[in-house]
Amino acid sequence: MKTIKQQLDTSTECDSSNDANIEASLPAALSIEQRAALLDELIEIVEHIDHARDLQTIGGLPTLLHLLEDPSALLRAKAAEVVATCAQNNPPVQKVCFHVGGVLWVSVCDQAYMQQEMGLR
Repeated sequence: MKTIKQQLDTSTECDSSNDANIEASLPAALSIEQRAALLDELIEIVEHIDHARDLQTIGGLPTLLHLLEDPSALLRAKAAEVVATCAQNNPPVQKVCFHVGGVLWVSVCDQAYMQQEMGLR
């Protein structure tokens, strides 16, 4: 789980970096499909309530919340699914999500998705 978080963090840093020196020092960025596969794997892992708490403990929720802002709708959806799976019937993770703004971000993503689906702007 820690490896997946590190790969997602590194890939996100590459996407948001404008400095060529920083990009050269990081491993090649993962493709959207590779990041989506990592998130699928993470969804399976965090279905176990203890692993969901572990993800929160290693600082995985901020990584997921950052992915909720990704330009890719696929990554936003997968990240939201991981957050929802972690928070499901898990008060300690729900509390952390609430404090770091996860509930707000998932609500915003849901509203944006619904507007897009209904053709609203």
